Amino acid sequence: MNFKKALAEFACKLWRKWFPEITIKKYLRLTERIYKDCWKIENRKEITSKEIENWIFSNKKISVGTKNIYAVQIRAFLKFCKSLDLPVVNPEQITVQKNPLKEARYLNTKEEKKMIEELQYENLNLRAGINLMLNTWMRISEACSMTKKQFRWAEIVEWLYQIPICWKGNKTRAIFLPPETYKICEKISQKHNKKSVLGITTKQLQKIIKKFSREIEIVFTAHTLRHTYLTKLAQKGADIYKIQKIAGHTCIITTSRYLHTHNIELARIAWLITQNSY
Repeated sequence: MNFKKALAEFACKLWRKWFPEITIKKYLRLTERIYKDCWKIENRKEITSKEIENWIFSNKKISVGTKNIYAVQIRAFLKFCKSLDLPVVNPEQITVQKNPLKEARYLNTKEEKKMIEELQYENLNLRAGINLMLNTWMRISEACSMTKKQFRWAEIVEWLYQIPICWKGNKTRAIFLPPETYKICEKISQKHNKKSVLGITTKQLQKIIKKFSREIEIVFTAHTLRHTYLTKLAQKGADIYKIQKIAGHTCIITTSRYLHTHNIELARIAWLITQNSY
């Protein structure tokens, strides 16, 4: 089996595992680039794991996180080839560097208030997109891929609108929209003929959020809005395991990034200790 055929088989496997089309394209594009660059030297018979690592980690323009994504993607391809008994390097020899776990960036109360005030003067696409991520735990890809069909399935639970969506890993879960957010999304969905509620792509929404961020002089991204929502849950005393379930995190360590120094339980304990000192 040659390289192109192995790559095609790998793409089929990813598709059968319900990987999004954009993710499959990224896997294939990266693998082709690595092999094309590493095979530039004439009369090559094999590529070593060291050469693949050098290709990934010698680029100073990309972050450690992106390099690790590259390493995981090429390892996935090599593992697939190995399962077919193809002569490839050992996938485990490709290093995945440790990336220090940072606290999630979130908007403080003052920043959030200013952003909401400025947002009312912006276009409907931006208002709907930001409201979706700020008032739910949705990622930007989930917000942009929510369909009108899913939106029509909304059921009122308490005073919120429960909507089933397809999220990361092609799993299904429910989000809960406040009435105001629901009305904005309903309004924008009626203004276009596209399948998605917002009617714009992830890149388009990222672009207008970045522009809006510069204009109001508050540094934030789409993911900051998700972090803000989850952090507010932690600040209001929500159990970390419930936050983990809401966020869809596999590992509780990832969820712990939202337990900032504003954690209410810690503040209460500190206050009690202070009172007992006098």
